[in-house]
Amino acid sequence: MSADVSELLEKIRDLENQLLEKDGELFSYRKTVSQLNSEIERLILKVSEQLQLAQHIQKFLQPTAIPIIQGIDFSTKFLAGGRYGGNYYDIFEHQDKLKISILLSSASGFSVSSQVLSILIKMSTLREIRRGTANEKIIEMIYSELAPMLADKDGASLFLGTIDKRTYQFTYSRSGSFYAYHQIHGRETLTELAETQPLLTNRFNSAFQSRSVTLNQFDRLVILTQGIVENKSKNGSSWLETSLKESIRKAPKKGVHELRNEILFQNEKFLDGNTMDYDVTVLVAEVKDPVIKLATP
Repeated sequence: MSADVSELLEKIRDLENQLLEKDGELFSYRKTVSQLNSEIERLILKVSEQLQLAQHIQKFLQPTAIPIIQGIDFSTKFLAGGRYGGNYYDIFEHQDKLKISILLSSASGFSVSSQVLSILIKMSTLREIRRGTANEKIIEMIYSELAPMLADKDGASLFLGTIDKRTYQFTYSRSGSFYAYHQIHGRETLTELAETQPLLTNRFNSAFQSRSVTLNQFDRLVILTQGIVENKSKNGSSWLETSLKESIRKAPKKGVHELRNEILFQNEKFLDGNTMDYDVTVLVAEVKDPVIKLATP
């Protein structure tokens, strides 16, 4: 056998050995990938179960009945989104029976929502609301506990307002995205209940404030979470705020349930059967007669 042939055979054996090594590495790589895929599947299943649990808890905690308040009618509706949850609402009677508070929250997802809820359901938070602590102080207190839990893309919106039946002043503090209006009886225009501080994120750095408006006979408060315009129709369009306002203006002049139903009917008509991705909460309050404003001491 010539030296050239021997050298060629040696190279072939080297290549065969290298190929065996590569086969072994490929087998090990495939095994690792398979293990990683299995781990990813387990994590996806775990997260999915946690999200489902968060959805169930969120729906369970939504109030099924609202207090009957002499002189004020309320109508509320919560609709759960299929992909992005995060809404909660409640109506609180104060220790001072002439005051009542409304609370709405909207978060960037179920995880943030559950964190907000864990703070809201603490006895200390509820006690401070019922004691009449200023709304901006309540939201500041909630944020101080929430801030360490927020990731970079997390955000929470909170609306807390109080009606004092002595004067029918509505004092509110609003952080973040809501569609909130004061509808003065007999007028076509809607007055926005403007934001008093920005969305609550881990970069929040603003003072907490509140504003007040005076309510009169048959005035309405209409407050909705941003999901009402974030949900898309079948062609990918969003319901415009101008259309939302038009649905409010064209609703029956009296009756909170009729107004709520008109808003949701027009929104459902726009979506044309498309599945809702985002939670939607609608809260309507109407001052009923007689309105007697008591003198403050």
